[in-house]
Amino acid sequence: NIFCCFYVFMQPEVGALILSIFGAGELNRRAVASSYGVRFGLPLLLPSPALGTFGACSRALTAVPDAAARFDIALSALVAALLASLILILVGVLTPPEGRECAWVNPGIFPNLLQQLVYSSAESHGAFCPTPPDAAARGAVPVDPALVAGCFGALATALNALPLGRLDGASIVAAIPWASIRENFLPGTALVILGSATLSSDADGLFPLVLVFAFVNLFIRPQLSPELVLRDNVTKLEDVPRLLASLVLTCVALTLLLPIDLSGFLFSGSSLSPAMQ
Repeated sequence: NIFCCFYVFMQPEVGALILSIFGAGELNRRAVASSYGVRFGLPLLLPSPALGTFGACSRALTAVPDAAARFDIALSALVAALLASLILILVGVLTPPEGRECAWVNPGIFPNLLQQLVYSSAESHGAFCPTPPDAAARGAVPVDPALVAGCFGALATALNALPLGRLDGASIVAAIPWASIRENFLPGTALVILGSATLSSDADGLFPLVLVFAFVNLFIRPQLSPELVLRDNVTKLEDVPRLLASLVLTCVALTLLLPIDLSGFLFSGSSLSPAMQ
């Protein structure tokens, strides 16, 4: 069911938290762009039937100075959105379930690592929200609203950080000086991991989500946000800090999408598993 998570958007708290994640990323993008003298138009949300939105894109109204500026602009948005997602995930994990309203979500929309976070939270929330509402999808489990929003934000940010096409991740890997790694190895690895994650039997809701993501970024995003024009498209990125930032962020994005069961390593105390859906 491509709308397997729609119920959470009936709760204003979850929707507001998700928008705050992408708002943080977009505000940070514009702040860094402004420092380079780059102006953007109004942000436009990219639609997602399951997550609500894949984030925002904006049309650049002025040229970008060089590849370093393009890198910093993309990095600022991704890091801000990822940190906001991580903070919400920590709030959702650490907040006691007593007195909190539950959000109901189908864990199948997430790749394995985020899925285990949802199941771990559902174990503690089950006693306080034993009966799902009629609007909840089949297989939905009760979790903290902040955790749901954080997992959605982390998933959307990981997808946007992939070194594919014209995603922000493609601007990030430009800092890697080795062409074979930048143009072949990392994109190929991303496609293999993404394909494996979508075909996982536990992540049955991820496949249609990725199909919509590909459609949006292949056909809709280019019309709303043309490729950035560089005033200096000759000078290459050749500094170590940006190289390290590129490698770390790309590895984080790929790790979040890994179809490997990490529950035994990260959640050894949890008895809830996908088989209990």
